Amino acid sequence: MIDILKNSIIKTLVFFDMYDHPLTTVELFEFLFFDGENLSCEENFKKIEKMTFGEFISEIEKYKNDKEIDFKNGFWFLRGREDNIVCRLKRCKILDHKMFIAKKAIKKISSLPFLRAVFVCNTLTYGIVDEKSDIDVFVIVKKNRLWLSRFLITCLLSIFALRRTNKKVTDRICLSFYVTDNSLNLNSIKISGLDIYLLYWIKNLIPVYDPDNLKNSLQKANVWAERYFKNQKYLFTSADVWKIENSKFKDRIKNILEKIFSGIFFDTVENICRFFQKIKMKSKAEWRREEKAVIINNNMLKFHENDRRRFYQKKWLEKCLENGIKNNYE
Repeated sequence: MIDILKNSIIKTLVFFDMYDHPLTTVELFEFLFFDGENLSCEENFKKIEKMTFGEFISEIEKYKNDKEIDFKNGFWFLRGREDNIVCRLKRCKILDHKMFIAKKAIKKISSLPFLRAVFVCNTLTYGIVDEKSDIDVFVIVKKNRLWLSRFLITCLLSIFALRRTNKKVTDRICLSFYVTDNSLNLNSIKISGLDIYLLYWIKNLIPVYDPDNLKNSLQKANVWAERYFKNQKYLFTSADVWKIENSKFKDRIKNILEKIFSGIFFDTVENICRFFQKIKMKSKAEWRREEKAVIINNNMLKFHENDRRRFYQKKWLEKCLENGIKNNYE
């Protein structure tokens, strides 16, 4: 059991070490990468799988003086990476600032018709930020209104100078990933091999606007991703502090707008929005060179021209090997 747990801890710490980010004991428990690779020890595997947080604390005590793992000032990290503690603490103020702006921006668009949920995503969800970075969000809208929704969201955030542009990046909202509410399974966007970045991306989405609890629907739709983690749900989380809810008045306005925009006439408007947006997208054909970086269809719009998942996959596998963990992911 010790070897299996240690391997999982190292794999987890290696992922976050790529961002110079040590973990608290609670975070290590909740982010624990646990794929059941060592099935030759099936009985020990099941013991770890059912391990409570209290049992986890007792077990990891023996790793505090390990040759690969270290612990100091409440944080776990790979041995020799103690300086990352200071790096993480410096980011706390920046994180609060970024999340405040995210909440402010998402509140502006929360009353728009057909908007189902907005999540903060990418490294910001781990607290990994720098002062000049933008704020990535993942947007879920109702089916058959993807293009109209994107148009409305883009316009409104542009009016309030909150949308990222090529020249304005810092503290702006990056609207690069939309899906419809009937396409929550993200299995199709995986890169070949183990897409370690996407696995953690799905697990750590922060719901800012999610009145219908689509975070739960996402987890159910992506069981293929959740199975890589011992803990499929957070036991301890502060993410809800960033959640917003519309007033009853705003909800009524939103419902009225959705009824108006659901007619046959707005089916035509949806088609017009798609036509003109696709014209602009054709000029960005070079985006499509990276594997699964750009996806354009009526259920998903994904514009990650600088998709670095292949880079992180390779780096993670290499760092695992450096720490004595050999992975066999095809």
